[in-house]
Amino acid sequence: MAKGVCHYKNAGGGGGDCAAMAEKFTMSVPDAMKAALDDERKRRRLDTLQDTIRSILSEYFAGKARR
Repeated sequence: MAKGVCHYKNAGGGGGDCAAMAEKFTMSVPDAMKAALDDERKRRRLDTLQDTIRSILSEYFAGKARR
């Protein structure tokens, strides 16, 4: 994973980037979006949908910062 992406399973007690985890939230997505995220998870060889969403958001914000 890219530096700066927090892996939830490693977030407890602290170190590195995960210590900055501020908040957890729950979200709902349509079935079609869940299926697309699951396909993307498999393509990226990630363990969870949460990891997939974090990875996508990290790439999005990194690209936005370069603009």
